[in-house]
Amino acid sequence: MPDLGVLPNARLIPTESTLWYLRHVLRLGAGASVLVVDGAGQPWTAKLVEGAAGLEFLILEPNPSARVVISQLQIELIIALLKGDKTEIAIQKATELGVSAIRVVMCERSIPRIKPAEITKKLDRFAKVAMEATRQCGQATQPEISLDLSLEEAISKVNSALPRFVLDERGGAHSLACQLANLEKPVKGVVLAVGPEGAHSDRERLLLEKMGFQPAGLGPRVLKAETAGIVAVAISQTIIGDMGTI
Repeated sequence: MPDLGVLPNARLIPTESTLWYLRHVLRLGAGASVLVVDGAGQPWTAKLVEGAAGLEFLILEPNPSARVVISQLQIELIIALLKGDKTEIAIQKATELGVSAIRVVMCERSIPRIKPAEITKKLDRFAKVAMEATRQCGQATQPEISLDLSLEEAISKVNSALPRFVLDERGGAHSLACQLANLEKPVKGVVLAVGPEGAHSDRERLLLEKMGFQPAGLGPRVLKAETAGIVAVAISQTIIGDMGTI
């Protein structure tokens, strides 16, 4: 997805990961017709051509009839850093469901611990996962990804005008679905916060409450953190987003 300013006859050099995807997954070579989406979500018909550094995109013309998904709902997901590949799974599935931003945060009870010097490497990996998921599902834009060392830092980056919910596994909270359905329409978006495997600490719960996050439930089952995040995004898209449209 190149930046803005794409014009007919322009040549664009694909990233290394995009080039690998074209060659080894789609098995395309010079002469193949492809779809390129610019930074504004506009699809363009392009052709793969040989360039000085290898394969390049030759932009031909706008292709307004191409199937490109642009989510109208701004969903920002704050999710705790999880064990193993669970964070990447959550990023992948949330991207497929059309989130606009994913704030990965090292919560107080997150088992993985990241040093400041390791953030760039982790972010690059998370961004790659999101990019591949964006490409796979036909989404026009890739979600913004951040990796924060505290919940305060993550909260400071979200849209302050959007309603906020924190998933509460303790029971007793009104369901997320009911609370979303009762929001005053139209709803531009929502912020969802999900804790780590050991749940948010008491201090983090108080912080979320202070910052306007309403406790929300996902039913009688206790879901794993990565599952809860995915389900919450799917519910949001169904109740107030594009998954509930006919």
